[in-house]
Amino acid sequence: MEITPNAIEQLKKMIASVNAPHSGIRISVIPGCCSPKPLMSVEEKAEEGEKIITVDSIDLFMDITTEKAISGYIIDFNSNGFKLDYMLPPGRCCR
Repeated sequence: MEITPNAIEQLKKMIASVNAPHSGIRISVIPGCCSPKPLMSVEEKAEEGEKIITVDSIDLFMDITTEKAISGYIIDFNSNGFKLDYMLPPGRCCR
């Protein structure tokens, strides 16, 4: 899993908007037609059993199912919201 600078910037804005500087982001996914669809929410702490991954000073909370679902994807953010793009090996054009 990788996170683009645009996504990191948006995650930081989400945390700042709730005025909870020590909070983190819970990542979950729902099935999509081509890839899972990421859902992000600001949370005060991880739930029991969740993994905490820190990226650019942001704590990301996710359960093992989500971690497996987004493995091999890049989390990005654009005008349509958060999305997952599959990380392709060099020289490959599709999964």
